[in-house]
Amino acid sequence: MFFSFHHWFFYKLGNMFNVLIICLNPNSLGNAVEEIRFSIIKAKKENKKLIFFFCKFAGFYTKQKVVDPEILKLTNEYTCIKYNSFFYRAISIFFSLFFLVEKIIYKFYFKLFNKSNGYYYRPMIGQDIIWRPNPDVLNYNLKSLQKNSWNKEINNFNFKIPKKIINEFKKKIKYLGLPKDSWFVCLHCRSGLYRKDWDNANNINIENYYPSIRYITEKKGGYVIILGDQPFKDIKKFKNVINYPAFNHRSILMDFVLIKYCKFYIGGGSGPTDIAMLLKKKYLFTNSQSWVFGIGALNNSLTLWKNAFSKSKNRILKI
Repeated sequence: MFFSFHHWFFYKLGNMFNVLIICLNPNSLGNAVEEIRFSIIKAKKENKKLIFFFCKFAGFYTKQKVVDPEILKLTNEYTCIKYNSFFYRAISIFFSLFFLVEKIIYKFYFKLFNKSNGYYYRPMIGQDIIWRPNPDVLNYNLKSLQKNSWNKEINNFNFKIPKKIINEFKKKIKYLGLPKDSWFVCLHCRSGLYRKDWDNANNINIENYYPSIRYITEKKGGYVIILGDQPFKDIKKFKNVINYPAFNHRSILMDFVLIKYCKFYIGGGSGPTDIAMLLKKKYLFTNSQSWVFGIGALNNSLTLWKNAFSKSKNRILKI
């Protein structure tokens, strides 16, 4: 059972060459990072080669901001086609045109038969097989999880950032104003600025974190680096706080290096949190409203649940 025709087609094509072909989610950093992590684990487990790429024209198809494809510079060690190589560009363009033709055909098909399928909206491949043992398994339950030993595989997997990238961005860290040999915490408070989704349940009011910032910087002598897209407006009220969104050298690769070397990470449901999980960084997951994403997956990591307010009972509910 496949999500769409292009999922089926590229699965069959990959099987011919013993390759797992994954076109990553182009509009969500968190989803793309999850797909990278579990695809690498699956490919190693099944002794398959791996191809990662982004659809060339994803922004045009979805009318949304896209993930910086340079994230794939981090995956070259795990893939048989390197990012931005001739073959990478070829498969990206091929799928982009393939998806366009398919999208047009199915648009008329769905209109004619009054059907719909969301998998012809966003150009992705492989998400229907990453977590399932095989395409015939539709119901994923605890037995399937145990049989596939995901917990063991996750614990044994260590994602490596290439040394060349680490050395390059370590040199740029000094421009942040971070003293040598000082320790720091990365903090990300999701806002609606990036997607203009101001009512998203994952959004966080950074003012709620002011006491924590002061505790880290004033009582413990550490630094706090604010991640994300929204500049920290109250920067002058604090010492030892770095306003990373205003940094000229900011990039997705720099995000990875900062999170790798921070003492621990604080954040909610957002892309940088998935980076922290990928890198096995100790984290405090805040503002969680989902059991699926909110349970700490690593030792020494904690989750703080979002308060649920009952309008009928006029009070905050207890777990």
